[in-house]
Amino acid sequence: MKVNSGELRLSRTVINDVMRSRNAIITRNAVVDPRFSASQSVTDLQLGSIMCAPLIAREDEILGVLQIDTSDSARPFRQKDLEVLIAVATQAAIAITVSRLHEREVRTRTLERDLALAAEMQRNCLPEGRPGIVGYEFFDYYEPAEQIGGDYFDYIPLASGRLAVVIGDVVGHGIPAALMMSKVSAETRFFAASLQEPAAILKSLNRITCRSNRFGSFVTLAILAIDPATHEVTVASAGHVPPLLRRNDGGIELPGRNTFGPPLGTDAETVYHQHNFQLKSQEMLLLYTDGVTEARNAKDELFGEERLSAIVSAEATLTSAGARLVHDVASFLGPVPREDDLCIVCLRRT
Repeated sequence: MKVNSGELRLSRTVINDVMRSRNAIITRNAVVDPRFSASQSVTDLQLGSIMCAPLIAREDEILGVLQIDTSDSARPFRQKDLEVLIAVATQAAIAITVSRLHEREVRTRTLERDLALAAEMQRNCLPEGRPGIVGYEFFDYYEPAEQIGGDYFDYIPLASGRLAVVIGDVVGHGIPAALMMSKVSAETRFFAASLQEPAAILKSLNRITCRSNRFGSFVTLAILAIDPATHEVTVASAGHVPPLLRRNDGGIELPGRNTFGPPLGTDAETVYHQHNFQLKSQEMLLLYTDGVTEARNAKDELFGEERLSAIVSAEATLTSAGARLVHDVASFLGPVPREDDLCIVCLRRT
């Protein structure tokens, strides 16, 4: 049989029949075969004897077909020819499947490598250690729901001698949230170097987030500025859950809750406000992300603010409060995987 260069002799009718039935077919003369004689392609191409076999993957997926035809009426295909074609089609399907698996494995390894690199970059955005301020002690804990996450915290020394404690949460998690939070982390440090006041920092962060927020994401962020000399604390928040203040009698307060503004990235003209209060000796502050209170167990129950407040109220020391909170959230979830990142920052005046 002679095939001209560039000529592709295929009958869609034959191919569709094989793919639908998942069985190989053979015909000695397609033009007169009642299965295909009505096909325009068979008639136009003057196809004679045809063999066609499906390429079937291990999962019973049809990958394609192998079709051979000849117009030599004196030498039509025979059953043993079809058996050879079926064997070739089987080997071809195996080769394609193996190739796909290899490509998938390469992509998976590449993704794992990229995720590991992104996780390392995110860890580099977090503080290397806790502040060593006389008269204060600190506790922090961060665990992403996936390999990387969108929660973040930081300790930023201010020029005035104060310390800024920052905690944030990008809506969502995974790579997009981590990239967004890395950007916010760098910008927070940049603005904190000159603006000093939490409300002013949030205002500048919000404007730049609105300008660059092409994907409609938004960020909740809370900033505490602590003056170790006077023990005055200034708090401002962009849509973040309010910090918990534990008084010496175990009472829980939410300082500045009524002054908080909307999340970053929602309205470029937002003016943020801040609230000042005194932190007395032995009193403790807890900042956290909603991965704590919105942790959901197998009974579809939320960990909730009441459980959180009860833990903080019952634990007078910083280490016990932080460790118990981490432990109780994990125990509450049980075997259920966390759906959101978990971030906790505690500080206590000694």
